[in-house]
Amino acid sequence: MSISFIASCLQTQPRPDFDSAIEEGLKLAEKSLNDEPSIICFPEYCGGLKSKNGRFIPPHTEEDDHPFLIKFKSFAQNNNVWISIGSIAISYNSEKYFNRSILLNNEGEITHRYCLLYTSDAADEGLGVDLGGRRI
Repeated sequence: MSISFIASCLQTQPRPDFDSAIEEGLKLAEKSLNDEPSIICFPEYCGGLKSKNGRFIPPHTEEDDHPFLIKFKSFAQNNNVWISIGSIAISYNSEKYFNRSILLNNEGEITHRYCLLYTSDAADEGLGVDLGGRRI
């Protein structure tokens, strides 16, 4: 038995702040509902991205307070659609952040999280990651 579904893959532009990222995301997500998708997929850094001195600096905050995440939890629930947030920046401390991918079910609940790690960034910062006793 085969199962089919429709996935809407949205291509957002890098936006410098939460509000403009949400505005664009909502516009595209609402338009995609015309195709009755089972899941709407956003790209990486869909919650905002800007650069300073050649480095990416996305707007970031704690996960529970993240405006993009809050808005699209509600959108998923109100429209009975799953949402894959390619990634948003979640605060680790005042200067550091995680690049986190989140999957929302059609009730607006987080079902999965994945924190992306860029080893080149860790090397630039002199940081490492413990992989079961081995550091990289």
